[in-house]
Amino acid sequence: VAVIPNCSILAAVGQKMASTPGVSATLFNALAKASINVRAIAQGCSEYNITVVVKREDCIRALRAVHSRFYLSRTTIAMGLIGPGLIGGTLLDQLRDQ
Repeated sequence: VAVIPNCSILAAVGQKMASTPGVSATLFNALAKASINVRAIAQGCSEYNITVVVKREDCIRALRAVHSRFYLSRTTIAMGLIGPGLIGGTLLDQLRDQ
């Protein structure tokens, strides 16, 4: 038995994971793009979750990368709209309602 200190566990959980191809790839791609090294991986036979172990110092960055990739956090956009007519007004309504 070996103990690796200063690690954090991050779990992605969802009922549709078992029936949605590519969820694992999306998760690991998000972590790779954020330069997060995965130290361990676990997945239960139900396929409702994937658990990864990362360095404690990378935990917040890993969580943000995964949330961003799966659109689990609010996204802030900056845009300019001069004189919104019918189409521009409809766009603003749609953005507000999301």
